[in-house]
Amino acid sequence: MMKYGDVLKSAKDFFERSFTSGHTVEIKSKTDSGVTITGEGALAGGKFASKIKVAGPKFSNFSVDKVEVASKGTFKTETTFKGVTDGLDVTFALEDGTAASGKRSSAKVGADFATDAFSASVDVDIPNGPAVTAGGVFATHDAFIGAQAKFDASQLAKGAGAFSAYDFLVGYKAGGFTGGVEVGGKLSTVTVSGIQNGAAGSVAAAAKVSVDALGKSGDKKGAKKVIEGVDIQLGASRKIDSALTVFGAVSDAGALKLAASNKLSASTTLLLSADLDLSAIGRDVHSVSTKLSFSA
Repeated sequence: MMKYGDVLKSAKDFFERSFTSGHTVEIKSKTDSGVTITGEGALAGGKFASKIKVAGPKFSNFSVDKVEVASKGTFKTETTFKGVTDGLDVTFALEDGTAASGKRSSAKVGADFATDAFSASVDVDIPNGPAVTAGGVFATHDAFIGAQAKFDASQLAKGAGAFSAYDFLVGYKAGGFTGGVEVGGKLSTVTVSGIQNGAAGSVAAAAKVSVDALGKSGDKKGAKKVIEGVDIQLGASRKIDSALTVFGAVSDAGALKLAASNKLSASTTLLLSADLDLSAIGRDVHSVSTKLSFSA
């Protein structure tokens, strides 16, 4: 059973994970004991950043999901205790940020409960607030109905509203289609998204339309909009053969993204991505990015 953030995640992932920015090299290795070690270096905007991630080991009821150290000065760790009781998992997450990283330290305790028709999750960030994020999803046949709220107790002392978010969604998943409607931003935004996957993932088509009642846009500042406060993204991908998949996406502001993922060998994949601004096609505002991944 899916959690709230997973119901409409596939369409969002298409637009965010099918493409890359900057130039990245990733090396991933998996040991015989099931531990995965990933090293990554990225050059973007003239700045270099690196991080090392470790996932595992996994036992029958306990797993180390992530240990990450980044050059920007952050340390993250996530662990899960599975099956504490029937259907209940307990998670612990720690993030330690330095002054240079600009990240606040946090320590979260979470609980996830799931049955075939219902899931509920609660995360409590103890030092910041405390801040509580709680959500639930009901499933009936191929439809999903969910709600999520975020409560920050520290805002009460400031005389501000303690609820920073309350979101609702209705989703549908059947065959190769996943889509739905989400209302968020304290009821000020409506997002309609969907993705259709063809047989064996050979072809996919995705769409995402966001409407902000406050007139805010997710596009870059100064971008010319078809309708102010509305963001429209359309995308598609096609698997050419077992090694090559191509992607494309366009927004109503004239942003065109093209990408090709090519499996050069059994252990090497190259993702080549291009960002074009169709509203300024003659200007030097376009970019080409790469991500080279090695696995062993």
